[in-house]
Amino acid sequence: PFTTVSASPYLKDASKLSPQKPINIYKDKTLSVWYKQETEFLKPKTSISAKINLPTAFLTNENSTLLALWIQLINESLTAKLYTLNEIGGSASISFDGSHIYLKVYGLNTTIAPLTTKLIQEITAPSFNESMFNRLKESTIRHLSNSEFDSPLTISGRLTQKLLKKNTLLPKEKIPYVQKINFEDTVNFSLPHNIFLT
Repeated sequence: PFTTVSASPYLKDASKLSPQKPINIYKDKTLSVWYKQETEFLKPKTSISAKINLPTAFLTNENSTLLALWIQLINESLTAKLYTLNEIGGSASISFDGSHIYLKVYGLNTTIAPLTTKLIQEITAPSFNESMFNRLKESTIRHLSNSEFDSPLTISGRLTQKLLKKNTLLPKEKIPYVQKINFEDTVNFSLPHNIFLT
C-alpha cells in the first residue's frame, strides 16, 4: 500500500503507526498534521482544514453580513469550477461562523493541489457575476424572512446565542443589512490584513 514516509518531512517511521486510526504526527501553534495509512482503496487522500481568526474590530454587523454573503458567492462560483474534480472524489469550501472563517479541502493526493489552488484563486480573485449576486441576495432575504417559522428549539437557540454574544443578530435583524449590500460591495470586499491561522 501507499506510504507517505518518503514524501512527508513529519513521518519518520510508518511501521510504528496504527493503520486503524489517524495519529497526530506534528503540531505547532498554526499547524497540525494527522496520518492514517490507506489500506482499503489504495488511493491516498488528504484533508486540509484551516481556521482564520478575524479581528474583533472587523466584525461589525455590516462587515459580518457582507462577509456571509460574499462567502456564499465564493462557494457558488467554486461549485461550477470544481465539478470535474468533485466527480473524482474532491471538494473545497469556505465557511463563516460569525467569528472565524474555515477553509476545507479534501481529495485524492493527485487532486488536492489543484483543489487548493482553485479555492485560493477564487478567494483572491472571485469570478462570481451580478446575476449570481442578485439571485443569492434574494434567496438570503427570503430565507431570513422565513426563519420565524423555524422550530421552537432552533429559535430558542438563536435567542440564547444572542444573550451570550451581545453583537449577535437574529435573522430578521440581518435583513436591513443584506438589503443595503450591492454587487459592487461584494466585488470590492477583501479580508483584513491582520488575520492569522489556527
